[in-house]
Amino acid sequence: MKSTNPSKVFLVGSGPMNEQFLTLRGKSLLQTSDVIVHDRLLDSRLLQDVRLDAEIIDVGKKSGRHIHSQEEIERILIDKAREGKQVVRLKGGDPYIFGRGAEEALALAAADIPFELVPGVTSATAVPGLSGIPLSHRGLSSFFVVATGHEDPDKGCRSVDWRALARLGGTLVVLMGRERIHHITRELIEGGMDPDTPSAMVSHSARSGSRRLVCPVIALANRADEEKIESPAVIVIGNVVSLCERLQPPKDLPLAGHRFVLVCTSEGAPGLAQPLVELGADVVEHPTIQIHPLRSGLASSAFRELSSFSWILFRSKRTVAFFFSFLWEQGLDLRAIGSARLAAIGPSTGQALMDRGLRADLVPPRFTSESLLAELVAQGIQGQRVLVPGGDQADPHLTEGLRHAEAMVTQVTFYASKCPEHLSPLPWPSSQVSAYLLTSGSGARNMLRFLDVPAREIRSICIGPVTANTAESLGFSVLAVAKDHTYQGLANTVIHYFSSSSGSQYHV
Repeated sequence: MKSTNPSKVFLVGSGPMNEQFLTLRGKSLLQTSDVIVHDRLLDSRLLQDVRLDAEIIDVGKKSGRHIHSQEEIERILIDKAREGKQVVRLKGGDPYIFGRGAEEALALAAADIPFELVPGVTSATAVPGLSGIPLSHRGLSSFFVVATGHEDPDKGCRSVDWRALARLGGTLVVLMGRERIHHITRELIEGGMDPDTPSAMVSHSARSGSRRLVCPVIALANRADEEKIESPAVIVIGNVVSLCERLQPPKDLPLAGHRFVLVCTSEGAPGLAQPLVELGADVVEHPTIQIHPLRSGLASSAFRELSSFSWILFRSKRTVAFFFSFLWEQGLDLRAIGSARLAAIGPSTGQALMDRGLRADLVPPRFTSESLLAELVAQGIQGQRVLVPGGDQADPHLTEGLRHAEAMVTQVTFYASKCPEHLSPLPWPSSQVSAYLLTSGSGARNMLRFLDVPAREIRSICIGPVTANTAESLGFSVLAVAKDHTYQGLANTVIHYFSSSSGSQYHV
């Protein structure tokens, strides 16, 4: 049923493909909104802090392939708001700078839907600056102009007069101009621009592994083709480009030039990518698992008698979050747990309990189901009631082992893990990926459905032996397996492996 009082739509700019450039206002809205409608050119880590029950809708566009038309996107925003849901329309860069945000705002206004703009850091200024190119300098340029290189073909005429821009001087920034760079540079030179004017093309936005081509404007188009500079790219033309060699970011970081694909759930993998990025790597999170909350009568029944369980076993931070979310929904609080002892499969899961005021009674020495089972059996689990909350794809080894040890096991499923219908394309071909970082076997299996290369060409580093066994069964090349089966452990393994001069296979 639609609400008579529509909720609000927030047009949020996410910045230039780097979650660190999201504003505090934008982050707060992502954490509290009911619906997230997002574009393709985003850092997937932006979605790792959204609510567990938030609806996430991918409306990404790629040249020649639209999941949703612009009219359909606008209808989604209107319909979700009329259902009384708070909606974030998450767009790359700034919504009002070549992002069609104004069109969506006008559609909302026409439908009497309240909306608010949350500005974002535009790639027009961020990408050049991060590549060592200031857009203004007192001695070189006192103004800059930003133009689109990809105009709406339905307008019937071209509003960007490149020849006129050639006579302005200053700094010219062109967004979405990679495909038309031959036409643009030809028009600029024919309009009177000095062919030796410094120019640059920066590919892959604000990522640490971005590529930068610098040359005279007359050579820019041909050099970009020769060096296979890819979209999305920002083009800068003007004397300020001459400063980039002195202002360029450091290139001697140990992971500089390496590209990693982090295969994870739609919630992301908090804390894994950032250590790699800080060492110069380029990391893309590739969510191949969508998490959907489930509710069942068995869960309600189990929660009415929580205090009768001897043990409650938590195998992930996600399970902790779902468990306590359901606890509050049932009108209960921490007192409902009674004297039940709590087990956490690893320190991060234990910390998730600590964040809720509870201390784990048991954390196994190795962060695996096998180690947890061994510890419980050693303590004497026979005849005790054990509650095992989790997801529908949980490894059955733990519950089977507990039943074999004659424990009375109640398994409650709080969420389902599903393969997305489609994935946003990766920014690079697999041949240019240093390694796929696998955080689960199911994620690896889902990823294979969307890649058009043989499994043997997929180089991977795995979070643990279970994931590695799945990867090897799929035919992946497993470079290394983390000894510490946590996100931090996986990050450490990547750092050690690719910082090693030998690059040999080993466990850390």
